[in-house]
Order: sequence, then C-alpha cells, then structure tokens
Amino acid sequence: MRSMEPEFTIIEALMLRMHEKDQQSILSGELADVVNVLFKQRGESLTISPESVGRKLSNLELHTEVLGSAGKGLKFTNDVRARVHALAREYRIPTLQMVKGCPQCDAFFPGAGEVGDEA
Repeated sequence: MRSMEPEFTIIEALMLRMHEKDQQSILSGELADVVNVLFKQRGESLTISPESVGRKLSNLELHTEVLGSAGKGLKFTNDVRARVHALAREYRIPTLQMVKGCPQCDAFFPGAGEVGDEA
C-alpha cells in the first residue's frame, strides 16, 4: 500500500507546509518532525530522521541545500513547488485539496475542492 511508504507521508507533509502563509522553505529536521507527527497520528511506530528525509527527498528528485546556519532543507522555489504538486498527484495524496490562488494546484488539480487562500 503506497500510503504506508515514508515518501507518501513526506510529500503530504511538504504539501501541508508549502501552503502555509509565508512559508518559503523547510529544514530537513522540521520536515522529519512533521512526518513523525503524521506517523504518530496514524498509529505508526515508524520514525524518520532528518538524514533519511534528505535521502528520500533526493530519490524524489527534490534536492536539499544549505539554508544558512540552520542546516539543510528545501527552498520552495517555483520548480520545487511544481515538483511536489506533481508527486502529490502521482502518489494520489488523498488529503490534497486545491488551495485557492496556488498556480500549481490550478495546473495539477483542475476542478479539485478549494481550501482557503494560498500563502
């Protein structure tokens, strides 16, 4: 079942965070924290480290970079946003809803249900 793959939950977490207001990037450690919360909410005992998140992001063709002294992570550039939306569609992320004003949601999920305003 694809929803049990860590990559599924990583993509879901990225979709959640990139649509938050003023969210321009995410550190690998922050992303690991969000993924681990989602795992826990689903009753999973699995946990993931920031290093493992970084490797899985690379496998998904999302490459981390140094974000100042805080550590490595992803900048939410237009290319990264488009790639994450494409992955969400490919992995059939069920919680995905179009965010009003998000050009990538408009492009990848025409006619999907809308939620709030794009950050």
